[in-house]
Amino acid sequence: MLRFLFAILIAIAMPAHAGEWYIHTISTHVPRGPHRLSEFNYGLAYRWDSDWRVGAYRNSYDHPSAYATRVIDLSRAWHCGIGAVSGYRIGSGWGIREGRRSEVIPIAMIEWTPWPHMGILVAPTVVNLELRY
Repeated sequence: MLRFLFAILIAIAMPAHAGEWYIHTISTHVPRGPHRLSEFNYGLAYRWDSDWRVGAYRNSYDHPSAYATRVIDLSRAWHCGIGAVSGYRIGSGWGIREGRRSEVIPIAMIEWTPWPHMGILVAPTVVNLELRY
């Protein structure tokens, strides 16, 4: 499934003349809960100049996830994304938990990019280091 999503990302982005590739790498979870979560959430994303970003990654429960967000540039180094992500299941209350069902749920994230090819992505309960090209 994840390979299929990567193939779609590459096919869509190839004709594009502008935009950026993102490589998701390591992450940490805040706060640490009782579950043992993966801290290696590798993945790939692409952002068009039109401010849409799509990506796929291996989530903290070791399942494939895909997302699409509309990116709003707050400044040169700060960006906000609002969209949807798959690969999770809503638990009791608003908690996200592991599940076999792949529900599409809303997501909001903040990205800090103080360096030319590296950034930090902050989403609910996770901080991820990403490389940009």
